[in-house]
Amino acid sequence: MTEMYFKGPGFHMKVPSDWFITSNPQVQAMFVAPTQNGARANLMITLRPLDPSATLESIVATTLETQKKEYPEFVILEQGEYPKGDLIGHQHLYSWYNQQHSAHIVQRQVIFIAGQMLVSITTTRTRTGDADDFDIILTAMLQSFEFD
Repeated sequence: MTEMYFKGPGFHMKVPSDWFITSNPQVQAMFVAPTQNGARANLMITLRPLDPSATLESIVATTLETQKKEYPEFVILEQGEYPKGDLIGHQHLYSWYNQQHSAHIVQRQVIFIAGQMLVSITTTRTRTGDADDFDIILTAMLQSFEFD
């Protein structure tokens, strides 16, 4: 896999050079993999201004509560702290069923509070037999993420 360096607002990381990159007002960067044997994957980064009184614990609780309500067959596979330099974030790996696409989805969400910003990184892939390749790539991308 050929990688390239990507510089975003307040962060940088390595990404596969054959992945499509997009953004919009709600998403600072989204990297979309080419479809492999019907399997799909992406990594999305969002940055949001944060109320100074917000805590990581309250954000995680609200996020999980929302996901449990909105995602059919929502199951947490693992969760815990996610250290990145001087920051300690939270990560949770979960699966759910996307009825619109008739597909089981596996996502990992990593959440940090950096200054007055909420940083959310979400990896998404369909749950298929070819998932190992995507998992290796998505994990490498997530591990390469660094704050400036």
